[in-house]
Amino acid sequence: MKRTTTHNVIMRFLLFSAISLLTLPTFSQQDPIFSQYMFNPFVVNPAYAGSRDAVSTVLLYRAQWVGLNGAPTTGSLSMHAPVKATQMAWGVNIMSDQIGPTSTTFVQGTYAYRLRLLGGRLSMAVRGGYFSSVYDKSTLDFDDESDNKNEGGAVRAGVPNFDFGLYYHTPVFFLGFASSHLNQPSFKFSDQTSLNGGTNNFEINMQPHLVLSSGFVFNVNDGLKFKPSVYAKVMQNAPLNVDVNLSLLIKKKVWLGISYSSDGSVAGMIELNATDFIRIGYAYDIWMTQEINRMSTHEIFIGYDFRFSKKTTESPKYL
Repeated sequence: MKRTTTHNVIMRFLLFSAISLLTLPTFSQQDPIFSQYMFNPFVVNPAYAGSRDAVSTVLLYRAQWVGLNGAPTTGSLSMHAPVKATQMAWGVNIMSDQIGPTSTTFVQGTYAYRLRLLGGRLSMAVRGGYFSSVYDKSTLDFDDESDNKNEGGAVRAGVPNFDFGLYYHTPVFFLGFASSHLNQPSFKFSDQTSLNGGTNNFEINMQPHLVLSSGFVFNVNDGLKFKPSVYAKVMQNAPLNVDVNLSLLIKKKVWLGISYSSDGSVAGMIELNATDFIRIGYAYDIWMTQEINRMSTHEIFIGYDFRFSKKTTESPKYL
């Protein structure tokens, strides 16, 4: 009876996932991309806060399209934990994203409320913070040195930002939804160094990103677990991007995975659970499209979980 009830719950959530994907508006990429979202969910969904039942810290670095001048690079430090003897959790995200002449720093805090539901746990979270962006014109190359836009210098702008997330999980199933930039912040740059004596004003508008993720863990045998998962991300004026991942957990020590994304990239990845507290992950992406033919991306992270007790939990290794 219990197994039937659990199965019904899972099927309802899978149906909800499918309906949500079909009804989401068409949204283009502004936020950093992560290949190993399934090993570091908090970086994309604030509602994951506290899910590892530990003070969980992850340091990540990503170099995208290596060899291309001005290609994106991202560094991220995240930390989250449940609040003991309560249903709350907290988290912190610090991120630096560089692409071409623009670099942006994100500093955000998360508050999550967690409750038990249908044999699992549902978490609701809000994340808020401040984005600071620098547009460095000195990094631009001009064919004509006398171009009146070749003024050098840097301009800065900052905006507040707010995100929201939902995350439901059992020991073998998860479903997450997140929406970033709810307030649709707009970086308003004002350049006082114009050669013509005037002021150049321009804006960069942040559009909401909607993310839906889901996955399930199958127990192949005592030493092998199989986890398929899907990650969908949409933003205005761009096609839906869907990433499908297949991962194997071997002897509860090593994750091996492969992903295919609708943007034309394929990624292979590995995560090593070095101890019950330390994990290390690496991903290698390659783009197969003609526009970005066979350009590679490297992503590496190291995570450390400081647990409140010596008792370990298997589900974080799965989800």
